[in-house]
Amino acid sequence: MSRLGIFQMSDKDGIVERYITYLLADLRKNLDQLVIVVNGTLQEDEAKKLEPYAEYIFYRKNVGFDAYAFQQTILEFIGVDEIRRYDELLLCNDTFYGPFYPFKSVFDEMAESSADFWGLTMHAATTSVGSGCKRMQEHIQSYFVVYRKSVLLSNDFELFWRNVNFKQYTFLELVYDYEIRMTQYFASKGFTYEAYVKDGALNGSEEYNYNHYAFSPYLLIKKYKMPVIKRKVFMEGKNLGMSAGEEVEKAFLYIERRTSYDIDMIWSDLLRKVNITDIKNTLNLNYVLPVESNYELPPGKRIAVIAHITYDDLIEDCMEYLLNIPEEIDLYVTSYKDNVLQRVKDIAESKKANLYTKQIINRGRDVSAIFVGGRNIVPDYDYICFVHDKKTSGNRGQYITGASFHDLVWENTVGSKGYIKNVIQLFENNPRLGLLSPPEPLHNNYSAIPGREWLTNYKRTFREMERMGLNVPVGEHRQPYALSTTFWFRREALRKVFEYPLRYEDFIEEPVPMDGELNHALERVVIYAAQDAGYYSGIVMNSRYASLNIQNLYLLVARLNVKKMSRLWKYIASKDSFYIYGAGGEAQILKRQMDDMEITPKGFVVSDSHFATCKSELEPIIKLSDFPKGEGLVIALNRENTKEVEKELKKIGITDVWYFNNWDTEESDG
Repeated sequence: MSRLGIFQMSDKDGIVERYITYLLADLRKNLDQLVIVVNGTLQEDEAKKLEPYAEYIFYRKNVGFDAYAFQQTILEFIGVDEIRRYDELLLCNDTFYGPFYPFKSVFDEMAESSADFWGLTMHAATTSVGSGCKRMQEHIQSYFVVYRKSVLLSNDFELFWRNVNFKQYTFLELVYDYEIRMTQYFASKGFTYEAYVKDGALNGSEEYNYNHYAFSPYLLIKKYKMPVIKRKVFMEGKNLGMSAGEEVEKAFLYIERRTSYDIDMIWSDLLRKVNITDIKNTLNLNYVLPVESNYELPPGKRIAVIAHITYDDLIEDCMEYLLNIPEEIDLYVTSYKDNVLQRVKDIAESKKANLYTKQIINRGRDVSAIFVGGRNIVPDYDYICFVHDKKTSGNRGQYITGASFHDLVWENTVGSKGYIKNVIQLFENNPRLGLLSPPEPLHNNYSAIPGREWLTNYKRTFREMERMGLNVPVGEHRQPYALSTTFWFRREALRKVFEYPLRYEDFIEEPVPMDGELNHALERVVIYAAQDAGYYSGIVMNSRYASLNIQNLYLLVARLNVKKMSRLWKYIASKDSFYIYGAGGEAQILKRQMDDMEITPKGFVVSDSHFATCKSELEPIIKLSDFPKGEGLVIALNRENTKEVEKELKKIGITDVWYFNNWDTEESDG
């Protein structure tokens, strides 16, 4: 049995990550020859890392994704005749981590199969959930495919690669015209196919089938011995329409605790390539810590709390917390007021020997207090906490509003000795953890901020990131999550921020606007600075506050649902009749809610191109071209298809519509 492998990879920074060499080392044991094709370029020293594993390394322009790379390699770099000398051809790419189980076990098991071609996983035929009946045929997923001699010797193999130009394809076009078409093409020629992961029990009727590697990675790895996990699962947030989103975190922990795979190889790659908000959301980087602890602070580690106090009437409250921190931890108090610092000393007296005070300039508020005033303090410590007092002003001006925010930040940074010890233990146990911030406030007008955390600060934040030399994925479509400028951090995580030559004069003088200034940009920079340094950031709260936060989140969701549905009913009531655009999962959810309210749509609309193949329990279904303009239309699709349909409807002059799910459409309220 002779086997040739073609491995495609690319990297925006020209780096060969450790997960690549680990993967290739195991894969190479099962190949007679390996060819690596690189989309783009690699740094010279990085390219040398590939040499022990490959007979040939080809470089090409980074166009056409893996499909065009495979096409060029098969037809131009190697040649079909040369490939036919082998019994099997493996095509795989760099979009997955592993193996968690040796690839030898995969190839040994599949040696018993009579299939003409096979892959690690198969996607069952489905009418995509929420897609409006856009049918996806059964197919082997193309990130790992093996063709056997029967396919390689056929004219069909060469024709498949010669008859389509993958160069100009978008990613979504490649899914349908390469990945799906490949399986259907060879099957139509009489070739048989199979998947290594035998997860057919997870399939049902077409309308409920889904991508198992994306939404059930834990189950696949644990029960079905899936040897890899796709990077994609860490990149796409959560689809709460299908599950609670627990699978990725469970898979990650299973890999870490139950296999010999070094999870740091995944961290290293993710933190360079994936937006930190996506990582946080998929791995649920929220920590709830007890207020009591038996943990002993690590000897040799220097720890400091830096507290900035502005308001005279909050000194006693702040000091009650600060005098309760473990005695091994140094305490620094900053203020621009002489009387505040004197009062701090008077309260502390002999209670805190390692207390230091520092007067700063009244410009930049808490942000300059830590990033300018704390610049000479931070380098001496391994772990640092920064916390400041809090009041509200302007349209959030009630006393209780600020007091509640103040309680949030102090309780969840220095709430008790035990809690502080648990925070340090969390850092010690998680070497990639760089920063921990309290949760966002949810009361008063703050409840309007979740999902809008950039506010007007994206461009200014991005500019400061460029000046600091931060090179991580960031975009307006992904919101930052560590606000309030109160946090625990590992010194190395914010090194670039503290090396940035900020001055008090860089900050605007009082009064400071609500948004758009340097203060607000630096508040948002910290999680990206930590990511650039190779660390992730999480949200932390104590167990008491977590109970409060869960209840508040529930109340907010309940109120939003009532508001959302009342607006929808108002829209429907303004129409003589209405239709629902969609016939998949989202439309079914909406239909069930309407049934409860004894509201009945006139029908369901799907695109003309999907009408003939649409299979749905919903009826009647009509084509978009038959939709009577002037009727109400409620869009019930997933994010991707909502945006496609929004553009199509505008082209044909249909704008009076309502969005059941607001997926960042141009119409914010329907």
